[in-house]
Amino acid sequence: MPALKVFRSNKTNDLIRTSHETHHGVSSSAARDLFHYWTFASVSLFSLVSGYEDHSEVAGPVQPIVAMVGENITLPCHLKPSTDASSMVVEWSGPVLNPSFVYFWKNGHQHLVFIDPSYEGRMSLLINNLKHGDLSLNLIDVKLSDDGTYTCLVPQLGKSALVRLTVEMAELSSIPTQDPVGRTNFKGCRPVLSTWIPVMVFSTLLLTVFGVYLYK
Repeated sequence: MPALKVFRSNKTNDLIRTSHETHHGVSSSAARDLFHYWTFASVSLFSLVSGYEDHSEVAGPVQPIVAMVGENITLPCHLKPSTDASSMVVEWSGPVLNPSFVYFWKNGHQHLVFIDPSYEGRMSLLINNLKHGDLSLNLIDVKLSDDGTYTCLVPQLGKSALVRLTVEMAELSSIPTQDPVGRTNFKGCRPVLSTWIPVMVFSTLLLTVFGVYLYK
């Protein structure tokens, strides 16, 4: 009888040990699968975020834009690569140190509330090009006060680009110069007053001699 009791005890222990090993194996396998899934999800999410960042650049020109007073010019800015920006907020701020904008685009149209009065009516976006990611700003009737660095900002992306505008005065056309007193220089014609003086002196002397001769 004792031998049978021992047999049953050993069998029970084997069953318990087998059950524990099986349960432990299942748990380990599930943990490994969960870890692999979490790792894959993390890498995928990181790749997605990185890809979003990589595809959200706001680019401007490398070289400054040079314009003459009175000209109409374009301040280039675009999304890189091209992305539809029609529904995005686009903010252009100028070189002046105040919270106003030179152009503010939101909800599909321009807002004039925060626009600097000196730029009102002189700035415009190429609206039809927004769907291609073109955020370039047109500026008409350039003034000396427009000189400076402009910021093209897309708040939704948290990205911006700087555009440097250099404004120069147009060269003055050549103006006819005036010679010293008594002389005028105009289109190659040079009437000189001093040339009349010898003629007048000579004429006076001639008349004097002729008059003396007649008097005798």
